[in-house]
Amino acid sequence: MAQRKSAERSSASYLRCARSLFTAEVLGVLKVKLPPNPFEGVKLKDPGPQRYHSEVNAEWLLACAERELRAKHPQQYLALFLCLWAALRRKEADLLMWEQIDFGQRQIHVRRTPYFEPKTEASRRRAFSAC
Repeated sequence: MAQRKSAERSSASYLRCARSLFTAEVLGVLKVKLPPNPFEGVKLKDPGPQRYHSEVNAEWLLACAERELRAKHPQQYLALFLCLWAALRRKEADLLMWEQIDFGQRQIHVRRTPYFEPKTEASRRRAFSAC
């Protein structure tokens, strides 16, 4: 069942990308004459939400990092700790600014900054730290 869902998502994504080449916006920019839209009337099945759900065992990973990184590579250990416990993506953590951190509320505000643009509106959020 998982393989089928994965295949459905991939095929829908490929079709959306290919179909986008024949939009009026793209055709208006092109200086060549294309054949009729081969995707005319093609209906896409909505594969549903496509949010990633991690199956990483964060406690085990952090225990390994504590043993292997904390003393020799403390900055790497802190970066991993931040990403795991605040659920930050690497780029979000790399470009985090002090103004985004609310120590009193134990929150990190993932939002637009001069150096970072969230991937989607849903990516804008408040991350809570367990510490």
